[in-house]
Formats: sequence, structure tokens, C-alpha cells
Amino acid sequence: MPLKMDGLNLDAVYENFVRQLAEDALQSGEAEESLQEAFSEVSSGRS
Repeated sequence: MPLKMDGLNLDAVYENFVRQLAEDALQSGEAEESLQEAFSEVSSGRS
């Protein structure tokens, strides 16, 4: 699976890798939503 390396710092690159690997599971309506917030929604069943 090819991953796109995108981000201004290593934290952003890592977060983008996680989002790419998780694909639709962490998709949110808000572009500014943090990875932690997106994961919390998925794990609590709100997504």
C-alpha cells in the first residue's frame, strides 16, 4: 500500500500516515479535527 508523505513536521506526517491507513474509519466532517478527536469519536461509536 503506497502512503503519501504529507505534512510540515513529523507529527503531521505521522498523523497523515495513520489517517491513510485507517481510511474511512477516521474520516470526519471537520478538516481541522485532530487525530485524537477523530479516534475518540470512532471508539465511542459516534462516527
